[in-house]
Amino acid sequence: MDDPFEPIAQRFGFPCPDLYRRMRADGCFDRFGESHLQFSDLEWMGLDEIVSYTFNDDQIPGLVPVAGTMEMDLWCWYPAMNDGGPAPIVFCPLEDEVASIYAPDFTAWIYRLMLEEYACTGLTEHLDVRQSRVVLDHYTERMAAYLPPAWHARLLDLRSRDFSLDANGYYGVADADELEAILTEDLAYPRLDEEFEHFVGN
Repeated sequence: MDDPFEPIAQRFGFPCPDLYRRMRADGCFDRFGESHLQFSDLEWMGLDEIVSYTFNDDQIPGLVPVAGTMEMDLWCWYPAMNDGGPAPIVFCPLEDEVASIYAPDFTAWIYRLMLEEYACTGLTEHLDVRQSRVVLDHYTERMAAYLPPAWHARLLDLRSRDFSLDANGYYGVADADELEAILTEDLAYPRLDEEFEHFVGN
């Protein structure tokens, strides 16, 4: 059987991480499937979309797209910043020349997305509050198969708390300061949120 990820490797010289392959096989990125993981303002790209993606002419080379947003911002792997390890995930906003390192690798990115949903979920933009909580808690159950045990335990702790409404009208169980502290402790990645220019000639 042909490897469905091989076209990505051929175009970008980048082998998709094992976790990405497993989660895609499990239907996590199928926007029309029952196992779809819906995070705030994130749209997973299909394999064909990744392979055929056309970057802006002035985009820096070496990015490998994995998802986008409604505003056409990009989530990408960026192997050039791997520091000898896995490729980090970077966020590249369309209307800003400054991108940032969002997670040290794909696994940590999934974890950070889960933490951010618990801190300030956007699911309530599509579902009522009760349904949003049911969906998010179900995601946490599924994360046991994908995340390190300590990270999954952290999500279980957050799941045990009640939603509260913040000053901006969003529901969550942790404030920004706690979220930052968790990311600092659990990811232990000194380049987290480091900024860089993602358009050449600026």
